[in-house]
Amino acid sequence: MERVAVIMAGGGGVRLWPLSNPQTPKHMLPLFSQKSLLKETIERIAPFVGSEKVLIVTTRDMAIEVAKEGDVPRERVIVEPRGRNTAPAVALSTLYVMNILGEETIIIVLPADHHIEPPEALWSCLDKASKLALDGWLVTLGIPPTRPETGYGYMETGEMLIPSALRVRRFTEKPSLEKAQKFLEEGNYYWNSGIFIWKAQTLWEELVRHLPEVALPLDKFRNTAWKVTVANLEALYSRFPNISIDHAVMEKSQRVAMVPANFQWCDVGSWASLWEILEKDHLGNVSRGLAQILETQDSLIWSQDIPVKVLGLNNLVVVATPQGVLVCPMEKSQEIKKLFES
Repeated sequence: MERVAVIMAGGGGVRLWPLSNPQTPKHMLPLFSQKSLLKETIERIAPFVGSEKVLIVTTRDMAIEVAKEGDVPRERVIVEPRGRNTAPAVALSTLYVMNILGEETIIIVLPADHHIEPPEALWSCLDKASKLALDGWLVTLGIPPTRPETGYGYMETGEMLIPSALRVRRFTEKPSLEKAQKFLEEGNYYWNSGIFIWKAQTLWEELVRHLPEVALPLDKFRNTAWKVTVANLEALYSRFPNISIDHAVMEKSQRVAMVPANFQWCDVGSWASLWEILEKDHLGNVSRGLAQILETQDSLIWSQDIPVKVLGLNNLVVVATPQGVLVCPMEKSQEIKKLFES
């Protein structure tokens, strides 16, 4: 079985603003160690697929930085003219894999900015998922929910396919708190990890079926030596929809399966999710940099080169960097994108 990892390293960088931004997206940041999230992701998956089988998809404006940060050869960085969400990125990388490695290759799609421990548990799940993918399933890893979370997508599961996998009945995108509580109680719902495993040919067939406006224009590059350039993609991308692979294919396909994950997982999708996983003091606070806190509980105080003093606050996010200052209740940290939509 030939496997390849495709790491998605796009994104606008606003979820952890002001620490991250479009020029420095969060996967380029060292949040859990001295290494960036991108570098940690590469080192996590490389022992499973082989370092020469790690590909990165990013946009033209980040390609040089991503190749340097990830310490990967430039030819293993697949470059989009612009970000159009994950569906076009997945389609382009699938085309690359089919042309270079073959249609039977198993593709493992991984976000560049997740935190997963231990890697051995991830590899075990990916091995099970790869076997399902060989049989024509589009497989995702599901995270058993630990709380009624409104910031994640959910998957409702059905019958067992094999002892370690279930059919996915339905996807639900970021439910209300009431619905999330109901999902938690029912027990057959999982968080959508955004990690996908499929055979290149299977995914391409589903793209042609459900997203022909992307798959068919790219199809003219199939079965040729890889000579696709950013220049000849520019006109195509200007017409591609801005859509995720979840909405474009996974929610519509009848061939979706899920392997339950048994590892610690964080999508680092908000300051609250980062606070959840980082080590806290005895009052539940996470502090970094030039931060001084007093009579404060269950808060995240992050300072970069700017002295910050916090007194008498609870459940708060305070982040100060030369790029800006963010202050918000912990429960509102999922909504930071609203600040950039007006």
